[in-house]
Amino acid sequence: MSFKPASEPAPAGLAHHAGMAVRDWLETQSRITRYWRDVLMESGGDDALIGALDDHAAFLDAAARLGEGKIQQTQ
Repeated sequence: MSFKPASEPAPAGLAHHAGMAVRDWLETQSRITRYWRDVLMESGGDDALIGALDDHAAFLDAAARLGEGKIQQTQ
């Protein structure tokens, strides 16, 4: 895969498609984080770790909604 130098314009719509892909990835990471949080909860896992996973999933959700580099503080 080769990259164009920054001085050349990107193809039309590339930023939109890249943004969609990143938001999809963030949403997927949030679902995975929530899955592991549920596993910990069901197995009597550490409350602090469960809370950290909750916070991380909320951060990923917020980042996916904003999508243009403006990440909302969730704490």
